[in-house]
Amino acid sequence: MKIFKIILSSIVALLLFVVGGHTVFAGTMNFSITPVLPSNQARAGEGYFDLLMKPNAKQTIEVQVQNTSAKQITVDTIVSQAATNSNGVVEYQPNSIKADATLKYKLTDYVKAPAKTVIPAGKTVNVKIDVTMPEGATSGYMAGGLTFKQDASELKQDKSKSSMAVNNEYQYVIALLMRQSTATIAPKLQLNGVTPTQVGARNVITTNLQNTSTGFLNYMNVNATVTGISNKKLKYDYANAQMQMAPNSNFNLPIPVSMTGIAQDGKYSKPMEAGKYKLHLTVYGQKDANGQYETTVNGKKIRYAYRWEFDRDFEITANQAKKLNAKDVTIKHDKPLNIWWLIAGALALVLVLILVFVLLAKRRKKAEEEENEKAELQARLAEMEDKLKKSVSESESEDKE
Repeated sequence: MKIFKIILSSIVALLLFVVGGHTVFAGTMNFSITPVLPSNQARAGEGYFDLLMKPNAKQTIEVQVQNTSAKQITVDTIVSQAATNSNGVVEYQPNSIKADATLKYKLTDYVKAPAKTVIPAGKTVNVKIDVTMPEGATSGYMAGGLTFKQDASELKQDKSKSSMAVNNEYQYVIALLMRQSTATIAPKLQLNGVTPTQVGARNVITTNLQNTSTGFLNYMNVNATVTGISNKKLKYDYANAQMQMAPNSNFNLPIPVSMTGIAQDGKYSKPMEAGKYKLHLTVYGQKDANGQYETTVNGKKIRYAYRWEFDRDFEITANQAKKLNAKDVTIKHDKPLNIWWLIAGALALVLVLILVFVLLAKRRKKAEEEENEKAELQARLAEMEDKLKKSVSESESEDKE
C-alpha cells in the first residue's frame, strides 16, 4: 500500500530521488521528518502509522521534525480524513472531498496535533500527536493523514528576498491508520448514480462507486463499457487496473466520451448524443494468488479475491447533451450568426448606400450647375459676338456714306 509519500506542489518540475524507501529532495526542503513508530504498530518496518488500539484507548504518537536549514523555521501540522479522488487514488493530504455518508467515525475528530511547531536552526523537535480510539469502532480502519509543511508566511518572506519569482511549496504526508484488530475486513462496493457531465471541459459519463466497508479496496481493477440503446453504434470504454479506495468513501469514475487530449490536425470529438444507454461495469479487488477470480492485465493473468458486476440503464436528455456539447473544447463548433451583427451589418450597408446616393446627387447637381454656367457663358459670348458684328457692320456703313 503506497501510503507514505511526499506531495510536491510547484510551478516548476524538480528532480526527485527515491533511495532505500525514503524520498529525498536535493537541496529543496528546509526540514525532514521521521515517524516514531510505537510498540502497538501493527505493521512493523513501514514508514507510516498503523496503530492497533483498544476501544476508548488514548495515546500520544510522535514525529521527529529536523530543521536542516541555518535559520529557525515554523512547521504546520494538518490532520486530514482519507478519501478517494476521481482518479481512484486515496488522498491522505488536506482535500475538499465530501465525507461519505457511511463514515461513522472521522479520524479528524479523534486526532489532535499542534497547529504550528517552531524548530530552531539545525535542531530536531518531536511533534506530539494525541490519538483516541472510539469505543464503538469495533472493526476495520479509521484512515487519514498527517501533513507537515513550512509556514506559508516564512516561504513568502523567503520569496520576497529572492530574485527568482518561483513559488515552490513542499509538504510531507504520513498516513495514519487506526484499528482494533488485525482481521481482514472485506470491501463492499456498490454503484450509485450514472450521470453525463464534464471533466476538464471534456464530455464524460460518470458512475459513482461507493465502498461502504471499513476496509480498503486495494489493487482495484475497473473495466467499464457504455453502449447505446437508442443508437447501437455508440460505445465508450474505460479500463484502469491501478486504483484504490479508502474505507467508507466514494468517487465518481469518469468514462470518457470525448478525446482526452487536445483537438488538433482537424481531429475533433463527436458531440454527445441524447438517448438511452447501458453501462456494464466489472470491478476486481485485492490481488491474491489463490483468489477465485481471474482476469488479464497487460497480457498477464491476475487472480483477485473480489469481483463485482454492475449493469445500469440510463438516459441522456437532449438538453443535457446540448449544454455539455456547447462547453466541450474538443468538439468543432459552427459559430452561429449573431442577429445583432446582422442588424449592424444591414444598417452599415444602408448608411453606405445613403452616402453614395448623397455623393452622386451632389456630383450630379454640381455637374448640372457647371453645364448651366457653361451654357450661360456661351450665350453671353454669342450675344457679345452678335453685338460686335453689328457694331462692325454699322461702322462700315458709315464709312461708305
